[in-house]
Amino acid sequence: MDKKTKLKEHLLKRTTIVLAMQFMMDCVLLSSCYKANDVGVPVAAIDKMEYPNDRKKPNVETPIEFGKNNIEGIIGIWEYPGGEANPMQIIFHEDGSLEFKDGFEFYNPAKWTYEINKYELSLFLPKLELEKMETFLYLLEKEYIKRIDRVKKEIVYDLSPDTRVINFAGWNFRKK
Repeated sequence: MDKKTKLKEHLLKRTTIVLAMQFMMDCVLLSSCYKANDVGVPVAAIDKMEYPNDRKKPNVETPIEFGKNNIEGIIGIWEYPGGEANPMQIIFHEDGSLEFKDGFEFYNPAKWTYEINKYELSLFLPKLELEKMETFLYLLEKEYIKRIDRVKKEIVYDLSPDTRVINFAGWNFRKK
């Protein structure tokens, strides 16, 4: 089998996997709507309803608590030093804003929160497009990230105090 045929086969497999995952996620969302409708929720309200989640909706406007667990360890610059691509940075600001520099700038502006009791770092990427979600679905499958919320455009990481690397879109960022 030549290289071009192998590449086409690989892309077809990846596309099939992504479409299957999107279908499953849509089924979960749709079943939530049916359950809501079964208990008398008007159809117009279903479009505005929040889908079931195992935690409360984070408020990205709430100031971050400092000095507890890993908060101070998150704030600052995380850097991909370069190699297969040019060096890039993700900057976690104290006010909860997130800035991408020298790579992934198309996600700016973004926000972050950290749930101290769960060791969960959430990145909110309002400009995340469904087409670019394939990379994050792959990272979810490989357990580099904990979960993805397509509706909120949220990427959630397990981030314990001893975490030294954040894998964002397949690139390993280390605290500078």
